[in-house]
Amino acid sequence: MPNVWPPSGVLSGFREFFTEFYSTCFRVEDDLLRAIAVCLGLEREYLLPLHSGGENQLRLLRYPAVEEQKLIRREVDRIGAHTDYGNNVGGLEVEDPNEKGTFTPIPYVHGTIVLNVGDFLQRWSNDVLKSTMHRIGAPPLTPATMGSHPNSEQTEQQSPSPRVIGSRYSMPYFIGANTDILVDCLPNCYGPERPKRYEPVWVRD
Repeated sequence: MPNVWPPSGVLSGFREFFTEFYSTCFRVEDDLLRAIAVCLGLEREYLLPLHSGGENQLRLLRYPAVEEQKLIRREVDRIGAHTDYGNNVGGLEVEDPNEKGTFTPIPYVHGTIVLNVGDFLQRWSNDVLKSTMHRIGAPPLTPATMGSHPNSEQTEQQSPSPRVIGSRYSMPYFIGANTDILVDCLPNCYGPERPKRYEPVWVRD
């Protein structure tokens, strides 16, 4: 699907910035794929030719401001629990693999990226690497996470207005394998004591 760019007169420099940002993500992707290959006992460059087609996505997401208590009571979710085939407001939560339904907030660390394993990599690695169940919940309450406070001129006799958590922006980059690849268990990820858990499947399917 081709990109749909806003007119340059509306957002000057938008296309140029994100074209360069995408290229940067693509370069980081190669380093990540090399690290994963080494961790799985494969040749360092093993995964690179399987991801040479640029089947990747960069998404720009905005989670609107929401009342704090609605998030805490789970009356609303900014995005529900899911796996995948930050900015400094936090909110990312990951499910504890040993306690289903228990989610742990992932702290924001300046200058870092968060890497989630997706469903294909779990399948490829024969469950050596697990696809991360995650969701977007309520971030820690700090000045950076708080949005507007309605009726800030309240008197002590008035009921406090609901605290509002500000908008959250996220730019996830999804690494995709070439569509003509047959995903089967990678070497070193299966054997007599670890049989294959998945049937081979084409990426395009």
